[in-house]
Amino acid sequence: MRMLEPEEGAAAHGFRRGALPDTITVDGKERRLTKTEKYHLVGNSVPPRMVRLLAECNVRREFAEAAE
Repeated sequence: MRMLEPEEGAAAHGFRRGALPDTITVDGKERRLTKTEKYHLVGNSVPPRMVRLLAECNVRREFAEAAE
């Protein structure tokens, strides 16, 4: 058994290939993200499909309340 690579985890969350950055800029200095930092980004992310579903539910609710 092996652990997923950060890019594989991002793909499992529904992110497109290349969505996970390799570098970050802090205080004007660019540095590479560590594998652990990439895991944290994926773990703290909200999958794009979930965002879309939540937004659609909120819009439907607003329309339903406005129609009442």
